[in-house]
Amino acid sequence: MSGKLHICVDCGGSKTSAVISTVSREGESVVVARGVAGPSNYKDNGVHTFLNAIRTATQSALSKALGSSIELPAIDEIINKENKANLRSQEKSHLFSAWIGASGVDAAQDIRTLEPLLSCLLGVPLESQRLVVANDSFILCSPLLSCDEPIENAIVAIAGTGSVVVSFQRNKKSLESSSSSIMQLARA
Repeated sequence: MSGKLHICVDCGGSKTSAVISTVSREGESVVVARGVAGPSNYKDNGVHTFLNAIRTATQSALSKALGSSIELPAIDEIINKENKANLRSQEKSHLFSAWIGASGVDAAQDIRTLEPLLSCLLGVPLESQRLVVANDSFILCSPLLSCDEPIENAIVAIAGTGSVVVSFQRNKKSLESSSSSIMQLARA
């Protein structure tokens, strides 16, 4: 695999699904591998189970994408490491970017807690929006980011192990940015 690898991980109450993609020579996104693991609701299962499920699903997907067994850092090593920024700095990361959509990640404090741990686990830096951690509803509204239609709003309803309805609005591209962003409007 010669192109940059991007991963999206959907962390839910009953399973964790990881999808790795790259960009083809024609500029199209291509799914190259998938991995699954057990439940990973952050609030219900705690940080150790949450990270372990992401680790398992990501290792499976990366191993398939690269054609060889991949080992990510052990969860205890990440949680107990005082200098998390240097944990993965000496190892080659296989992932260019990661988007983690996690059930139970509902507050800014959850994101601030998880970002450095996930950065260490996946080897993806926090700079330049290469690692995005959000509630899993953000994954389902992602078509707003690439939709050519003049659609500005979306409503996402999740009825899995838990239930949530969230409304979103696409922020228009600005002169400073070549991409759109998504803003959560309301949640029930």
